[in-house]
Amino acid sequence: MALQSRLRRLLRLVSASAALLALVALGAAFSVIVRSGQADPRPELAISDRPTLVFAEFGLNADEILIAPAEDPNDRTLIQTVPHASGWGLNPSPQLVNGRSAYTVLPAGVTPNRNSPAELWLLDVDTASATRLARDADLLAAPVLAQDGAVLAYRRTEGSGAQSLVRVDLETRTRRVLHTDGSSFGLFPVGFDDDGALLFTRLTPDGTDLLRVADGSAAELILHASDEIARDWSVAPDGDAVAFVAPLLQAERIVHQTQVIALGDQPSVEAPAASLSGEQYAPTWRRDGALAIGREATDTSGVGPIVVDGANLSPMAAPSSGFDVPLGWSVVGGYLAVRHFTGSGSQSAGEETLLVIGPAVSRVVVETTSELIFLGWIGA
Repeated sequence: MALQSRLRRLLRLVSASAALLALVALGAAFSVIVRSGQADPRPELAISDRPTLVFAEFGLNADEILIAPAEDPNDRTLIQTVPHASGWGLNPSPQLVNGRSAYTVLPAGVTPNRNSPAELWLLDVDTASATRLARDADLLAAPVLAQDGAVLAYRRTEGSGAQSLVRVDLETRTRRVLHTDGSSFGLFPVGFDDDGALLFTRLTPDGTDLLRVADGSAAELILHASDEIARDWSVAPDGDAVAFVAPLLQAERIVHQTQVIALGDQPSVEAPAASLSGEQYAPTWRRDGALAIGREATDTSGVGPIVVDGANLSPMAAPSSGFDVPLGWSVVGGYLAVRHFTGSGSQSAGEETLLVIGPAVSRVVVETTSELIFLGWIGA
């Protein structure tokens, strides 16, 4: 149980650490029709247009997926139960798109191992139903949805030692391998650009590369992002930029700082929060292109996220102690879900909680007796 708990924690705080654990791979290209299983739907929900948080509560043998209004995240409604191998929870896509989320999970009854083939499921929050799309996904590489919600991509593993990125058309359930690589430490899907090509990272002994691949074309290198492991990748709502954090030397210590890549014929890199010293976490895009960036705590007080909107830097409501790692904005950007840690930073994170920061509520903790997994937002 200690190993499973550590892996779940790594999937939430430091995605690069999960990358190092997932040095597995996969093979040849093919195109098939996926046989999909159906989870029993719950009664149809009366979902309002107000901002509504979607999250899962971890259980030893099953996770419960719940929804709750942003202004009262403890007024929750159960919409789906996800059985899984004992001690192993679901790993969702970074955000919901059009009320849909994708996740990988080790099914009940399989040998519980991080290298065991996982199932890939698509959750429709509006109907409270879930559909199985595949049985060959990698648990530790979260799937990603396109901005229009029409396709998704996931990583799979075969015995050959290579890793493949697979595209799934959600209308036809057709899947096709976009790219296969047997020489890197790991491939990780990031999202889709404004042309519909898949963006992904490749880890090698030389560091982290960002690449793109369109259906039917060879993968293209966009740029070498870092000589080390870059992490916390996210794609702008319009698919025209990518944000991440990379290690830099600052005041005689190594810290992770936010970088933004403007995509195009000649990709350029900017550091939108370079004026802020110290460790930064999980740059998260708002629909209007602003970024929420987490920051390490100071010696005397807690630190909330900073919102970077062009040249303007605006701090959000701060905790009395500890620091926040942004997870996702509500659809129109009025609320931000964060994972709060009671410690000072990466080396001493402390205890964690899920909470909501927003205009109607300054900081509200989502109460739980177990671990909570952020899925995204529906409503406004």
